[in-house]
Amino acid sequence: MGEKREGNNKKTVEETTERLIQPYEARDSLFRIIQILLPGIGIFAALCYFLGRLRLEAYYSVLGMSPNALDFTPEDYMFSSFNLVVMCLMSFFLFYVYWQWATPGRKLFLGFPKNQKIMAIFVILLWIVAVFMFIFNIGGYMQGFAGLNAGAVIGIGAILFAWLLRISSGRGKESIIGIFLLTLLLFALIPLVTTRLAEMEAKADMVRFPQAVLICDDKLPNGLQSSSSNLTKSTEVKLITTNSGMTYVLKQDDESVDKWQIYAIPEDIIKTIIYLHEK
Repeated sequence: MGEKREGNNKKTVEETTERLIQPYEARDSLFRIIQILLPGIGIFAALCYFLGRLRLEAYYSVLGMSPNALDFTPEDYMFSSFNLVVMCLMSFFLFYVYWQWATPGRKLFLGFPKNQKIMAIFVILLWIVAVFMFIFNIGGYMQGFAGLNAGAVIGIGAILFAWLLRISSGRGKESIIGIFLLTLLLFALIPLVTTRLAEMEAKADMVRFPQAVLICDDKLPNGLQSSSSNLTKSTEVKLITTNSGMTYVLKQDDESVDKWQIYAIPEDIIKTIIYLHEK
């Protein structure tokens, strides 16, 4: 009887100890996850800021505006383009997946596990299609899709390049020189793709800018006047943005859609903005 009571007491102590340990284990697991995520979030934020700045400068340069005349906040650089955020997320995901399976000594096929040859061939074919679509701006008008496509171009291209460096080393892993070359490739490729993405977005947005008529307190430039008798009312223009006290509008050439002018109008002289919509 005493042995039974002793056994029950021992079991109770073990259960109590286990219940006390579980919260600590859960807390330690949470801390480990946070320690893994924080550096990644920091790198992702820095990359979004750097590429966002590059993207905004390229975007407004394509429209014919000087980025130096505009004032932006860090949030503008980081979140002004949904496509850019999607591109960074897609690239990060592909990099992470590759480094998970590319352990030293493991044999890869086209940068993928050797037992996944069909998947590898399919992904490489998909990458070729993505590159073709990116170069010729196919699907660039779809918000989010262009960023996903650009991320695939960078991510899968980097995986393929890393695999070529791995097999060229003959050691079943990337050498220090190989990692350095891969880093140089990414530093060259990512800004190039970002600039191209900005060009695609700018040309797509030219069609989507809101169309409006401006009524001002002062005389407008000759190219914007609706008539010689009404110098303060504009013709139909497209509003680009308001920044640093200036409203920037786009007026396309009546004879060619490939020619346009950008006007900067002081915000304080604009009395009314009439937005035009089609039924």
